[in-house]
Amino acid sequence: MLFFWEEEVVRWRLLDQEEAEIRTAMEGGELPEDVKEELRVRLESVRMKKGMKPSERTAEGGGHDQQGGGPPQYER
Repeated sequence: MLFFWEEEVVRWRLLDQEEAEIRTAMEGGELPEDVKEELRVRLESVRMKKGMKPSERTAEGGGHDQQGGGPPQYER
């Protein structure tokens, strides 16, 4: 269970960093309208990823979800 929560913390940190980078890019200087739209789409994507439950993230390709979903199963 601890492994799962460690992965969640790492996942959230990466998403927070990505969101901060996108916001910085959006605030900086003149950008073409198509670039602004792409940044808005990516920002919305980050927000959606933050709101997803672990059971909904199997297609995201992260860690333990690659082997059938749920927390990792260890041999006894």
